[in-house]
Amino acid sequence: MKKMIKIGVIGTHGTRKTSLCYDFAGRLRSIGINAGIMEEVARNLPRFPGFDINEGTTRESQQWIIHSQIKKELEYLARGDVNPLFTDRAVIDNYMYYLYKFGNDNHALDALVNDWTKTYDLLVKLPILENKCLKTDSVRATNPEFQIGIDRLLEKELEIRGIPFHVYTTTEVVIEKVMLLMEKK
Repeated sequence: MKKMIKIGVIGTHGTRKTSLCYDFAGRLRSIGINAGIMEEVARNLPRFPGFDINEGTTRESQQWIIHSQIKKELEYLARGDVNPLFTDRAVIDNYMYYLYKFGNDNHALDALVNDWTKTYDLLVKLPILENKCLKTDSVRATNPEFQIGIDRLLEKELEIRGIPFHVYTTTEVVIEKVMLLMEKK
């Protein structure tokens, strides 16, 4: 199986992850590279009672999101039709919503997230935009304190776990890093 380069675009909600995934992939496609985008899985969470996200999340819904993220990434790898793949979120930032509400009470899930995070070739963390209101789209949380809390927890956990990441500055820098990764593989 051919090695697929996987770039996790991470950060709290409302930081332009989706827009930038499309920008990254579009720029690479414009030069003949078949870049793919894996959309955020939380948007496809089944709508059952007690199966919620954001501040009202449940253990079950967060586990569904994390396992669905892994499943979908494995499907892209098996298909082998895109390279690189930009994921709108990665398991580590999905996991922050679990940790924020429940703490580290599931050691098997924690170990899975730690191990799976090592499968990304690059994590690009998007900072919160200053003076930017959160958009209401019926999925994304709009509480700025919640957004900041998730962002701080993600930064702390990345540091504690020793997970390397690149803080987004410009699209050009990310494209350059991806091109270097592709040359190495």
